[in-house]
Amino acid sequence: SADTTAKVWDIERTDPIAVCHHPAYVYCARFVPGPEGVRGETPAELADSASCFVVTGCYDHHLRLWNVSADAVGDSNSGQIVKVIAGHTSHVNSIVVNAHAGKAYSADGIGVIRVWSTVKHSFDAVKEVNEPEVKGDALNCLVLE
Repeated sequence: SADTTAKVWDIERTDPIAVCHHPAYVYCARFVPGPEGVRGETPAELADSASCFVVTGCYDHHLRLWNVSADAVGDSNSGQIVKVIAGHTSHVNSIVVNAHAGKAYSADGIGVIRVWSTVKHSFDAVKEVNEPEVKGDALNCLVLE
């Protein structure tokens, strides 16, 4: 958001459960499973394992991985940064996560899509996609089908 934060909300509360502070505008955010992937037996356990971490895309060209679990944020409600991920040369506009494939995809303001491995939260670069049709164009939405 323009206030340089990404906020995680519980729809039953009036205040955010976690606030992730950035050095610049935040353009996108997605939940990403924990380092061991989605785990659990019950729907509640599965949901918890899939919503304790958030990856954000920022105007400063970086992605950031945050721990937003109740244990990590504590009373301060501040998300705990796990990793800053470099690789883009323009602001990051869009992120999509494929938890089952262990991949994340990010798009930027000059038409570049980067593919990342999310296995054990490595966020290692897997591939950079530069399509001539969108070179120089901001990519604002990525969708996996």
